[in-house]
Amino acid sequence: MAVKKKRVLVCTINNWPYLHHLFVDSLTQMIQYSQKIPNMDVEFDWVWGSYVDAMRNNAAEKAVKGDYDFLLMLDADQYYPANTVEKLVNNDKPVCGGLYYWKTLKCAKDKNGNLKKGNGGIQYTYAPHAYKKRKAMFGEARYDHLWEIDDKDGLQEVDGLGGGGMCIRKDVFDKMDAPFFECFWTAGAMSGEDLNFCINAQAKGFKIFIDLDLEFGHITQSVVANKRLNDMMGYAEEMKMSKSIFSGPKPFHPDEITENLKKKANRDEERKNRKLNIKKLIKETTK
Repeated sequence: MAVKKKRVLVCTINNWPYLHHLFVDSLTQMIQYSQKIPNMDVEFDWVWGSYVDAMRNNAAEKAVKGDYDFLLMLDADQYYPANTVEKLVNNDKPVCGGLYYWKTLKCAKDKNGNLKKGNGGIQYTYAPHAYKKRKAMFGEARYDHLWEIDDKDGLQEVDGLGGGGMCIRKDVFDKMDAPFFECFWTAGAMSGEDLNFCINAQAKGFKIFIDLDLEFGHITQSVVANKRLNDMMGYAEEMKMSKSIFSGPKPFHPDEITENLKKKANRDEERKNRKLNIKKLIKETTK
């Protein structure tokens, strides 16, 4: 008797006017690899739009109406190993994703654990898109980046994940109410639709997992990726040419912030001068 294949919908979420070649390359490899997975029937689709929560809801609606066993959402500002579908689906967790980072600000501490003062107290760093519930603040729970994952591997239970590369099992949608993805306020700050989804899934009794053996690249203003992933996908040589590559949680010097602010001020001044010159030219030609 033939074993029933798992039906998987892989949906790309994109609000960019173009596609980065790293994403396109990884998607091509993933499609080729996924057609050869013996126990899965994998279909690929796209969702375009302006608002991420609306696009994720659109993808979820496709999965529910199509009666798929799993939905995997790929964000177009990331890139993925070819075996992403196979690994996440075979983990067979209600909600599961891989490890990726984003650039953010973090309060720096000295060797005694005290917050540093002045410019040295706030630094750029790279934060994992995985979250752990902390003590309540302002009567509400607070969710912080799970910094302690960096020296671990395998599956780890968490309280929240980023939506890029998030794989959701059918029974999660069956027990939750649409719309599944909505931004919300917690601890006095706006939080994303992906974390909110994880919180609501937990409230229905589902566990959230991150697969630390599965690493994704993140394309923002710079390429945020792990060296192991770059080596795996053959991007190592290309990335050596880029100063934006990231191979571990490493804070940026505050001088970088100052330098970026100076560059922005110079650009603003140039724009201002151009506008003044245009106004002057118009005034002279209309005399």
